[in-house]
Order: sequence, then structure tokens, then C-alpha cells
Amino acid sequence: MGYTNEYVEVDAVTRATVSWQPSGYKEEHVYLAYGMFFTKSDGTVKKNKFHYGADNQWRMIEEVERPTDYYLYGYMPYDAGEVTIAPPDGKTYADGAKMTFSGLNAAMTKDLCIVTAAKDATRNEKPGEPGKYTYTLGDGLDWVPPGDFKCRIKAGDGDANKNNLFFLFDHLYAALRLRFRIDETYNQLRDIVIKRLELESYKDEACEQLMPKLKTTITLLANNTGASPIVRDVVFQEDLSAGKMEKILIYDKPDATVADDKLPSLDNENKPEYKDDLGYVPKSGGENFYKLTTSYDIYDKKGNLIRKNQTAVNVLNPKVLFAQPQLQRGYMYTLRITIAPTFLYMMSDDDLEFKMDIGE
Repeated sequence: MGYTNEYVEVDAVTRATVSWQPSGYKEEHVYLAYGMFFTKSDGTVKKNKFHYGADNQWRMIEEVERPTDYYLYGYMPYDAGEVTIAPPDGKTYADGAKMTFSGLNAAMTKDLCIVTAAKDATRNEKPGEPGKYTYTLGDGLDWVPPGDFKCRIKAGDGDANKNNLFFLFDHLYAALRLRFRIDETYNQLRDIVIKRLELESYKDEACEQLMPKLKTTITLLANNTGASPIVRDVVFQEDLSAGKMEKILIYDKPDATVADDKLPSLDNENKPEYKDDLGYVPKSGGENFYKLTTSYDIYDKKGNLIRKNQTAVNVLNPKVLFAQPQLQRGYMYTLRITIAPTFLYMMSDDDLEFKMDIGE
């Protein structure tokens, strides 16, 4: 199993400017909780988390002063690592915040994002349409400019005083999208079913020095210019006290069968492809390498299992694949992997039967 450069694609548009939402946030709700710091200009900090509920709403139970102004600084997913917050040097939370992430894995299946703007909104029932609502943001805008973190928490009870909050997000990791398909010639004889994909990050191409966990501090500044409030670029450092990165399981379906999950052939672009997005950090210096371990089964065209739990290991070098040693945050990189036979093996009885059928 190997990768070929002719199928490498790089998306030239950042995900942040396209959606302002983390991957899976709107459609799949894969992040069931995200953290939020309720801060005030006097230095008060309250931390809690929002949960995605069965009513298709994000909710949080928190006792806050009402009515009052809070500056909201948040991130998702909630379990990404240890997160602390402080005001910018010599400033208050009304001016922004410094968010420090510790113990981050050097590769993750979730899209680590931070809030770059927050705004309260008024819920208005649509005239003549009971149960349907529109939202008017606190300053009358229909969008939230980056760098605006101020929210007015309402007082009182009842539907008219519900605190509806809106957030913008930006990405701290790059995303690697893996797409698998089978070589056209080999597809005439065999079907391949991928059952498991694991990824590890290493400091060397020989994959001997496993990456440690990482830490980073992001400085956000409050502004209303529409520009990103993130000061300079996001720099990651090794967090030696947190230990080594954990192996990442990005796809696991041990019960996959040829009936539903076989790889599409290279000659048929209309068939669905395996698509698994994986976010991981750009390094502040040097090169980083990734080891992809793939487990799969091989079937003949009659559906007979020929080889079970086969394993292939590929070293992914971003410098070679994408002509850059580090993948930039907020970008989606697509890597197309074509599976082709690289060895010969003794035919099994099923192979012989298949060969006889061809001969007839």
C-alpha cells in the first residue's frame, strides 16, 4: 500500500474564511461540549461548558449576575487539553484575553477552535408564524465582527429574556483529509475493505522519536475592524511535562464488510470515497512526520475473504507531499491514497476457483 503524488490536492482556501465554524459543528454536532470563560473587566472569571442537547440547542446552566456585561472567551472541544486564561499584559478582559492550552495531542480527530467573537441576541417570534423565530444581535448587526467579545446578560424570566448567544470560531489546527481508493487493475480481481486507521506524529522520518504533547498561548484582542483578533500566528511548543502524544484512531469499523464498505475503484469517480478529516498542529520549527497504519481485509469478486486483518504502514512527509514542512492552521489538505498490490503471494483455494471461472 502506498501513496502517489499525482493524487495529492491542496485546498487553497482557509476553512475559517469559508465557514467560521469548526468541522462537524453544524451538521454532525460531533463536539458535545465546549468551554466558555465568562469574564468581566474587573477581573472576574467564571468557567463552564456548553452541551449540545436532545432539543438541538446548545445550553449551559450557570449562575451569573443579571443584567450585566460579560466578555466571553471560549474554545472547543472541551476535552482538548488544560486551558487557562488571563487578561492581555497590562489590560483587562474588556480588551481581550490570553488563552493557554497545555497537554494538547500532536494529532487529533477533533477540530480545535477558539472563539474569535461573541454576541448576545434577542429572540423575536416571526409575525404570523408561531414557534418560528429570528434573532437580532445586541448592536443591530446581523453578523458578529471578529474581536467583539462583549455580551449583555439579560435579567428576568420568560421567553423574551432568554439569553441567546452567538459565536464565531477560528481554527488552531490544520485538517488532513484522507481519501482511499483501489487501483483500477487490482480492482478487477479483488475488493479491499478498510477497517481501521491510526495516526501517530513523529519528530523524525524513521518514526523513532514520538512527538510529545504540545502547548500554546493565543493572545486575543478586542476590536471591531473585522480582522482576526489573534495576535500574530499561533506557535506551538513541546509540553514535555505532559508526556508523549497518544495514538489517534481516526477510523474504526471492525465489522466492515465487502457488501457495504469496499473501496471505490480509481476509474469510478462517482462512487463514494472514504473521507476522514484529521486536524493537527503546524510545528513552530523543523519538520514533523506522520505514520499512518491501515488495517484491511481482502476479498475476491465472489465475496470470499482471501486475507484478513492485513496491515500497511505509510510514513507521511508533509514537506514532500505538500511542498511545505508544516501544515498551516485553518487549511484543509487532501491526500489521495491509491492502494495497489506490491507483492505476490501463494494463491488460496478461492483464488484457484476464481481463476478456473475466468478460464471458462
